[in-house]
Amino acid sequence: MKTVNVKGEIIPNDYALYYDWFEMDYTCPSNIKDVIATLENGEDLTVIINSGGGDVVSGQEIYSMLKKISGEHKV
Repeated sequence: MKTVNVKGEIIPNDYALYYDWFEMDYTCPSNIKDVIATLENGEDLTVIINSGGGDVVSGQEIYSMLKKISGEHKV
């Protein structure tokens, strides 16, 4: 079972460099995509959410990715 932590602000992928520079917590769609890519067939994914929100479009992209894999993996 893999775990992904959704923490800090939800941001677009293009903003990640700035958040890294200032050492701020964030989650962007590419973070989630990287974890999904490491899942083995049928492996469960636990999502821990501790975020106040952020960019709606990026949040929707994350939701869509998780929804898409829910047929193959238990999320």
